[in-house]
Amino acid sequence: AARRAGLFGNYRGLQMNFFKHLPLKWKVLAGIELASIIAVVLAAGIFVKIETVRLNEAMVEDVTAIGKIIAGNIKGALQFEDKDAATEALHSLVAKSHVRGAIAYDAKNSVFALYTPNDKKGRLPAGFPSKAPAAGTETTDDYLAVALPIESGDDTVGSLYLRVGLDDLHQVQTEYL
Repeated sequence: AARRAGLFGNYRGLQMNFFKHLPLKWKVLAGIELASIIAVVLAAGIFVKIETVRLNEAMVEDVTAIGKIIAGNIKGALQFEDKDAATEALHSLVAKSHVRGAIAYDAKNSVFALYTPNDKKGRLPAGFPSKAPAAGTETTDDYLAVALPIESGDDTVGSLYLRVGLDDLHQVQTEYL
């Protein structure tokens, strides 16, 4: 049988069991490199996950704070049934480009006033709730929604639903990857 000399010593035919013939030094180095690569990949994955969670929490806090400010501005309009004042307060959200819409509901959970950046006719956007949702947050792949009660003393005079796009969050995730 003819023997061929290769980079890692002699081997027969197509048998490529070169790791078996490597010196111990090279085997240790290969193990260290493999372990290092795995550690770096895992660390990067954990970092991206932690940053995504942190950014999501910060976004929820930001949207909730904006919602509380808007709710405070709408409280009087709801109490005095002034739809124009409520609509004007909601339209201040034009300064936030990631806001996809906001709805103020009266105490009966009916739409009182709304804001959508692309619809100037005052129509309820598709997918937005026609009745006030329960207070809390909702996160999907596409948006974050916050629903807040609007209270005056011990009375609930209405509620606010605020929806923002997650484009900024997706952009940051893409940059990390």
